This record gives sequence, C-alpha cells and structure tokens, in this order.
Amino acid sequence: MSVCIENKLTGQRIVFLIEGKGEEQLVMRMSYRGKGIAPPLHYHIAQQEKFSVISGELILFHQGKLDRVKAGHSFQIEPFQEHAMWNAQDGCTELDWMVYPALNTAGFLRESFAMANKQFGKGKKDLSLKHKIGLAYKYKQEIRLKSVPLFLVRFLHALLYPKKHFGNISRRTHVGAERIMQ
Repeated sequence: MSVCIENKLTGQRIVFLIEGKGEEQLVMRMSYRGKGIAPPLHYHIAQQEKFSVISGELILFHQGKLDRVKAGHSFQIEPFQEHAMWNAQDGCTELDWMVYPALNTAGFLRESFAMANKQFGKGKKDLSLKHKIGLAYKYKQEIRLKSVPLFLVRFLHALLYPKKHFGNISRRTHVGAERIMQ
C-alpha cells in the first residue's frame, strides 16, 4: 500500500512507491500543484537522484544553469551537485523520483512536510529558522543547504538547542561547585 504526504505550504504531494531505507532505493511519485517558488539550493553528499517528468513542466537549477524540463524528459543529479526545482506552470507538474541510497530521506520528507503543514495551519508562509536548522542538523547525511555551511548549521543548532549539546549545564555547574567547596 502506497503512503501519500502533502506539503500545504509548497503544494507538493509525494506518494511513496518503494520506501527503502539505508542502502536501498527510495522511489516516489511527486506532484507540484500550481506555479511554485524556488526552494533552497541544496546538494546531497552520498545520494544520486533520478527524475522523470510525467506531465507538466519543471524549472531546474542545476550546476549553475537554469533549464526547463518538459514531460517525457529525464535527468539525474549526482552527489555534491547543487540543485533546486519547482513547477514552471500554473497547472500540475508530476514526476517520478528515485533516490539511491535512500538513507533516511523518507523520514526527512515526512518531518519537513509535517512541520510545514503545522506552520500553514498557523497562517505562516514558511518554516521558522529554528525548524530549518533543526532539520538541516538532523538530516545532514541526506541534505545540505548551499546557503548555510554545515559548520554554521552545527553552531546554530548548539545555540538554538543547547540541552541537546550540553545537557543541563546549570545542574552540572552546581554539582561541580559543591564538590569544589567540600
């Protein structure tokens, strides 16, 4: 049975056809509802992606070039190749999407779509910085943002989520001070 998720902020809908993890492949059918805006330029350090446009037209920014990809055409993204894509038209664009190795890409998509839908429900038009950094840190093996280098993601994550990095500092400091005073 196929599972479907939808991102109400972007109008993307993904049906997981083969939900691989780790070294397996992940196969999806994705559709974009209506004309979209460019998502963040990103790359993958260990994954290869293959796309086949089934209907509509996609705008692809890949390796510094902007192209229109029409129905019936396919393209491939290799590791470390920066890219972004979005719907080029007012109607729906549909494509098949394969990711290899899958790693935890399905988990990333589910979590990011859930966060987007929660923001949409609050009348927001985007994820907060805290959400974006949290996702970029948690899924750093699956996706890297060109605009925010990994060292900066790690630094910002430590600032935004100090307990995940340092635990309960005040308790540790208090216990340490007591030991020194004895």
